[in-house]
Amino acid sequence: MALYENPKEVHILLNMVSDLIIEFVKNQQSIVKEFVPNHWPGIWMPDRFGISVSDDLMAVISPDLYEEFALPYNNKISDAFNGVFINCCGDFRHNLDNLAKHKKLRGVDFKASEISYPAVIEKLSGKALLVVRWGLNKDIHFKSCLDFLKHVLDNKKDDTSLYIFVEKGTDNNTGRYMENSLEEVCDFMHSNNIFK
Repeated sequence: MALYENPKEVHILLNMVSDLIIEFVKNQQSIVKEFVPNHWPGIWMPDRFGISVSDDLMAVISPDLYEEFALPYNNKISDAFNGVFINCCGDFRHNLDNLAKHKKLRGVDFKASEISYPAVIEKLSGKALLVVRWGLNKDIHFKSCLDFLKHVLDNKKDDTSLYIFVEKGTDNNTGRYMENSLEEVCDFMHSNNIFK
């Protein structure tokens, strides 16, 4: 409600929070020799090449509100750290245009069973590293890890930079894990010329 009723105060608060994040992380960088400001996903990022930000708000807020109340502060943080890596759970398809407006967007971490993977590819392929995970397996359903991998590889473009989390997923109806053996996954990846 504050975004509608007290927008000025919300902007003051968001600016203060952004300044605090910048100051705190810069202090960490001054102390830690090889500091990588990437809390999620747990993958390596080059030093001084951005900072990761969890932004689940993107999935539940309108594009107009996101553009006013999130994008400027993510961009402020991106300016301070030479880029931003966004993590978002949920279906943020309605904010893909806003996601593409981030300055120095280094990467996007998302779940292929929660958002239309082809829509993400269409908007962001060639613009950022796409870190794709299985997800909750609820709205978009994969029968197995190989089914998930096939979906990811069949929908990528030539200029798509991917980091694929190969993980076991669950069937939300039964709660049963659906996994493939490491050998099956490797065979699938080899047969699709992933290892060159």
